Amino acid sequence: MNMRMIVSKLLGLVTRGEITATFDANGTQTASVTGRHGEALAKVERAQQFGLSSRPPAGTKTMILRVGAMSDHPVLLGDFDPDRPNGLAEGEVRLYDASGSYVNLGSGMSIVSSGALTVEGDTVSIEATAGSTSVNASGKVLLGGSDGSEPLEGVLIGTAATALQANSVKVFAAP
Repeated sequence: MNMRMIVSKLLGLVTRGEITATFDANGTQTASVTGRHGEALAKVERAQQFGLSSRPPAGTKTMILRVGAMSDHPVLLGDFDPDRPNGLAEGEVRLYDASGSYVNLGSGMSIVSSGALTVEGDTVSIEATAGSTSVNASGKVLLGGSDGSEPLEGVLIGTAATALQANSVKVFAAP
């Protein structure tokens, strides 16, 4: 192999591309990608971090690594979203999706949903260790169980001594 071929392989080791489609049915997510000079790549593995799974939309910019400098084994290393949320404070993290929903971790935590928001678990607790806890709703507030019984609806206002029990759900008002 001459020096020109070595340099050519090194220059093509990592390139930019654009995702045209993603496939997420199997254990390893793959994508179709347009590489440099319009090169069409199919079934390209997309590396993802443990504990976080995402599926980028078509048009997402990406980095293509050719493992062993071989053109027959490309892998996508990361994605670039020019429309990503910006203006985050140093150390702040935002997990977001294409519909506008997000979870923000910073000096506090916020969850914003562009649709319905469901919190599910064997036990769900909401605790405020300092300050207060508030529930703001533009419609009805319904408290009840999943045992088919009618939920209690209405407005809850009270003091520290006030306790309301409805279908084994207890609501204690802050002082």
